[in-house]
Amino acid sequence: MVLTHPFYSPTRVIEGHDFEEALANVLQGRRWALATSSGWVERGVVTTLSSGCENLITVFDGCKENPTVDTVSDLAKAINDVEVYVGLGGGSVIDALKGASALIALDYDLSIFREHLVSGIKLPLDLSVKPIIAVPTTSGTSSEITPWGTLWGDDLIKYSVQSELLYPSYAIYDPNLTISMPEGLTLATGLDALSHAMESVWNRRHMSITDELASQAI
Repeated sequence: MVLTHPFYSPTRVIEGHDFEEALANVLQGRRWALATSSGWVERGVVTTLSSGCENLITVFDGCKENPTVDTVSDLAKAINDVEVYVGLGGGSVIDALKGASALIALDYDLSIFREHLVSGIKLPLDLSVKPIIAVPTTSGTSSEITPWGTLWGDDLIKYSVQSELLYPSYAIYDPNLTISMPEGLTLATGLDALSHAMESVWNRRHMSITDELASQAI
C-alpha cells in the first residue's frame, strides 16, 4: 500500500525547560503580545513573564471557552502592534489567537473572514501572518501544532479557521502548567488526547511515523 500524504510538521517543539525560560529564548527581545485567559492572569503569569521576557506590549485575557468570532475580533484589535503573538492556555486560547492573527493579516476584513469560516473559501497564501508561539496548559487539543482552530458563530455553529500559515512557529511544553487544572478537566483533556491518538492509528492517512507517535501517546 502506497501512502501519498507526506508527514509535515513545521512547528518546533520545546520541552524540558520552564516555559518562561524557553519563551524568553525564542522571543529574542522582539515586541510581543500575550493572549490568555483571566484565570492565568489571576495566577500571576503576566508577572512571571514580564520579569523574564522583555517587550511585552499587550495582554489580552478575554479568551474564554469556545471562542466566538466576536472574541476573535476583540483579540485582533488588542494585539496588532507587535512582532510575535504568544498564546498561553488551553485549545480555546490558541484557536482564538489563530483566528485573530488571520483577521489581522486580512486587514480586519470580517466579510472575507466569515466567508472563509462559513463557506470554506481558502485564505490567501500571500497573507503576512506574524509568528505564533503556543504554550498549551491542557492536554488533548494539539492546537499548538496544527494549522487550524475551532471557532463558534453567533448561531452556536462550529466553524474552522485553517491555513498552512497558521502553524505555530513554536510549541512550548511545560507540564507544570497543567497542575492548576481541576480533576474533571484533567480527566477530560487526557481522554481527548487518548481519542486523538487512537483516531490517528485508524485514520486513512496514517503512516509509520504517526503510528509510532500515536502508540507512544496511547
